[in-house]
This record gives sequence, C-alpha cells and structure tokens, in this order.
Amino acid sequence: MILMNKNNIDGSTALVPKREEINYEEERRKQQKKEMDLLNKRKEKSLKNKLGIMLSIGIVFSIGMILVLRFAYICNLRQQVIDTQNQITTISRENENLKVELLKYDNIKYIEKVATEKLNMERPNLGHAVYCDLGTKYFKENTKENGINKGKKISFIEFIKSKLF
Repeated sequence: MILMNKNNIDGSTALVPKREEINYEEERRKQQKKEMDLLNKRKEKSLKNKLGIMLSIGIVFSIGMILVLRFAYICNLRQQVIDTQNQITTISRENENLKVELLKYDNIKYIEKVATEKLNMERPNLGHAVYCDLGTKYFKENTKENGINKGKKISFIEFIKSKLF
C-alpha cells in the first residue's frame, strides 16, 4: 500500500504508481462541450415545447373563430327568418284589408251609390231600355260534333286523325 504525503511517498517503491499528467485544458474543453450539448438539448426541448404551445394556441384560436363565425351566420339566418315572418304578417294584414274592401265593393247598394253620386250616372228608365231578339240565328252552326262531319263522308285516315287529335 502506498501512502502519499505532500511530496513524500511512504511505503514500498517496488511498484511506482504511474503518474498521469492531466491536461486541464482538454478536460475543460470536454466539460464545456458536454455543457454546450446539454444546453443545446435544453434549448431544443424548450423550442419544441414553445412550438407545441403555439400550435395548440393556434388550433384553439382557429376553432374559436370558426365557432364565432358559425354563430354569426346562425344569427343572420334567424334575423332573416324574423324579417320574413314580419313580411308575411304585414302581407296577410293587407290581404285581409283587401278582402274587407272587396266585400264592400261587392254590395250592390254601394255600387249604385258610387255610380249615382261620384260618376253622375242615372238609373235607367223602362222607356229607355232597348230589347234584343236573341231567337234569330246570326251565326253559322257548327256542323262538326266530336271531330266528325255529319253531312260528309270522310276517309279512313281523316277519321283516325280526328279521333287521335
């Protein structure tokens, strides 16, 4: 066993321990390289974490915007439905008013009153009436009945045409 005091070696010197000279600069470089690698890994991990967080925030923002836009679209459709229902009610009211006016104009006494007062018309007298005899036939009678001429003979082709068309 070898005991070492500051500069003295006590014990057997049969086996002299090999002294390795340590190159402190090289050790320092190796340690700095390890620290730099570790630092780079930490930065890379931090960058990945930040990128993941930013991506998550972007996705949440996109989904939120889509929901807001969809809600706005639904609100616009609801407003259009309300406007259309209002138009339907106003048109139905106008329709009812027109029906009431139509019933007013359907009354024969009202028509007579308007004709005599506003249009200055007079009630006809029996002496001014003109009579027409509708018993005389002024127009030629239709000789075709159901597409067939009664007085004339027709060919077979014309008979088929008359039945089809």
